[in-house]
Amino acid sequence: MPLSHPRGEGYLYEVAPIVKYGGKLITNDTLSTDEILTDNMVIKDGVELINSKTYTLKDTVDLEGTGFITGNGYLHLSGGDIITSRWDRSLFKSIEGDHPKLIWGAHPAIPNVLSYNIYRRKGTPTYYLIANVPDTVREYVDPNVTIITGEHQGNEIAAGYYLTALWIPDSTQQETTTTDTIEYSRVEGIKLFKGGELTERYSYKLEQNYPNPFNPSTTINYSIKKDGLVKLEIINILGERVKTLINERQSSGNYKVTFDASSLASGIYIYRLIVNDYVAAKKMILLK
Repeated sequence: MPLSHPRGEGYLYEVAPIVKYGGKLITNDTLSTDEILTDNMVIKDGVELINSKTYTLKDTVDLEGTGFITGNGYLHLSGGDIITSRWDRSLFKSIEGDHPKLIWGAHPAIPNVLSYNIYRRKGTPTYYLIANVPDTVREYVDPNVTIITGEHQGNEIAAGYYLTALWIPDSTQQETTTTDTIEYSRVEGIKLFKGGELTERYSYKLEQNYPNPFNPSTTINYSIKKDGLVKLEIINILGERVKTLINERQSSGNYKVTFDASSLASGIYIYRLIVNDYVAAKKMILLK
């Protein structure tokens, strides 16, 4: 006699996998092959879905309590979304090209988030703020970190990320606690040497931001010749530092940073790059 069942019922998991057709996941499970979710799925409180491949969401995943998607695989959104119940279980690992891509759920307890701060560590235990994005953004690709695949390389290091949210509960802007931390265990560190020479040569350079004038976001490109502590700061016409975009050690190379000035007033601003003995500054115009 043929079985008749609603799509996604757990007791017919073998016939209709929940991780593919939706339903409620009530026990821990593991994805060992690439999979696509085509209908809404709920992950029960205390249950984990361990993803070791690529999991594409075409519909919504609702995480109850400590329910979570974890593992070394990558999560992709293709029309789907993630609804989280806990901020410390809201950040997920993805990839775009060969760069880390972060995906996160909206803060479950704060409806009036202003923006999100993104922190990264790379080859060190210390995390530094690398970007700030508006509250409407819930994805971020790090163009300055390259993921290594295939054979082992001598310059492999690890990179980690977490987020915080900015909001104004009363009259003062505050920063929330952090999300969970995600790790990329194989990323490029210092450039490899060939015959005693660097495989790539760079010079110190700070380029003009584009677009300029801008509203509210603009991109800043810069290059550094030697490894060192890099500071990239935004300064107003009174000489006051209003934002620090970069404050971390970086390897020689080319870098790109997106600056979001949604919280600033229109006017002329200076962006300044300091690394080793190199200092450079340029003007930018914010027009709202």
